Amino acid sequence: MAAEPAVTRGPQPPTDRPKAVTVAADRPPAQPTIVATGVYFSGTVRLELGGRYGFMIDGDRFRILGPLSPSIVALDQSLAGMTVSTAHGRLLLAIPDDRAGELLLVFTAIVGASLEKVSEAIQQAVDEAVGP
Repeated sequence: MAAEPAVTRGPQPPTDRPKAVTVAADRPPAQPTIVATGVYFSGTVRLELGGRYGFMIDGDRFRILGPLSPSIVALDQSLAGMTVSTAHGRLLLAIPDDRAGELLLVFTAIVGASLEKVSEAIQQAVDEAVGP
């Protein structure tokens, strides 16, 4: 009686279908953005009167850069609770501060976008930092 040849089988396909996996993709962090520059007119922060400063949005932080150099960070505060408004061609910022209560800053001669667009961009960043 002759032995039957051994049967070799290749890889077997899986019996269960692969399950779909949902991966929550976090929104990629926004790159730091300088939205405009303005001349410091008045306020409770010790900035150089008449100095030109940049307004940077970096995630949930608001930074004022300058004067003279964008590598100098003159102010670094959270966007949370910040109030932005305009009046008489000036950008008005009120920023809560644990130590000083509230920081008030007034800028004029805004360059980079219209005063309204700059105000809207900063307000949008405030709204996104606070969330729903």
